Amino acid sequence: PTSRRRLARAYGSSMAAPTRAAADNLDRGANAALQASGLPRFYVILSNVAKKNNIGSLLRSACAFGVREVLVAGSPKNMQFFGAQGTHKHVPLTYFDNLEAAVQYAREQGCRICGIEIKEGSRSLLSQPFEGNTAFLLGNEGHGLSERQCSVCDYFVYIPHYGDGTASLNVSIAASIVFQHFGAWAQYPEHSREGEKFVVKELPVKGGAETEYDRQVQADRAVRRAEREDAAAAASAGGLFGEEQESS
Repeated sequence: PTSRRRLARAYGSSMAAPTRAAADNLDRGANAALQASGLPRFYVILSNVAKKNNIGSLLRSACAFGVREVLVAGSPKNMQFFGAQGTHKHVPLTYFDNLEAAVQYAREQGCRICGIEIKEGSRSLLSQPFEGNTAFLLGNEGHGLSERQCSVCDYFVYIPHYGDGTASLNVSIAASIVFQHFGAWAQYPEHSREGEKFVVKELPVKGGAETEYDRQVQADRAVRRAEREDAAAAASAGGLFGEEQESS
């Protein structure tokens, strides 16, 4: 946690203190063999992804394909993990005040910034145009990458389509395909399987190690509980519509 606070000062960021599990993952990695391999690593920069279910699905895919770290441009209060299926606890999340701070951090990790976007000059994903450590930047579900986001990218990739019924893919699906291609290009070792599933690393249980999302959920529940109690008190005091005004 101390090192992350130093990062916050260095990059002008108000990063939330990570859970100890997340900090341990950043040091050792959810896949120790992959971390020790010296192979190119990939990062994900989350900026302007609007739909909460897409964020959760995206984190799940990033975890499956060996992401090193997810860099979030924005407040932890805006993060939602619906659909992550608990994988957000295995993925180191670092928060930055803005996109530029996240990009600066990624570059200091030796990353080139790759935008996932269909546009003139984009390279086909099938050509595997990756070079070393890479930070992937994804756009908004509706209009894709903004001009500001495009300006920080070193190059772009797109996913070839073979059918004529859709103009683009869901952002989390597109990310999954790109992450898998990067892992194959970087020759990541396949993780171990057991039965019909891949083995999930057990995280150490430490008292009080809550994520910002956990705290936000608890706060939201407390607000809803208070609202229900107030409504119940009002109903018992004055009926469904409160006290009636006496006619003059």
